[in-house]
Amino acid sequence: MLNDFYALAREGLTEKLGPVLFQLPPKLTYSEEALELMLSQFDYNFLNAIEFRNSTWWRPGVIARLTKKNIVFCGVSFPGLQKDMAIINTSTCYYRFHGVPKLFTPVTMKAF
Repeated sequence: MLNDFYALAREGLTEKLGPVLFQLPPKLTYSEEALELMLSQFDYNFLNAIEFRNSTWWRPGVIARLTKKNIVFCGVSFPGLQKDMAIINTSTCYYRFHGVPKLFTPVTMKAF
């Protein structure tokens, strides 16, 4: 099924295709087995990014493994995941602003 997804993304988006983002649910906690399964399923002909929404994944070993495979660690502003700095582990930086402390709160921009 994942191969079909990659093929559809390549065919449908052609030159507009950027990183393929995999967003994981907040209830999915870190395990070496889960990480290995994910790494074995990616198509490395694509630029893959992964968004972990559980703080157990935000660890140096995970970041190192993703870096070695050229998988972007997607930073995220999400309640419970507020970090002091962005994690930039590849030449591509991917960051998602969902809202802290409240999710999906519209931001008002002020003119200068």
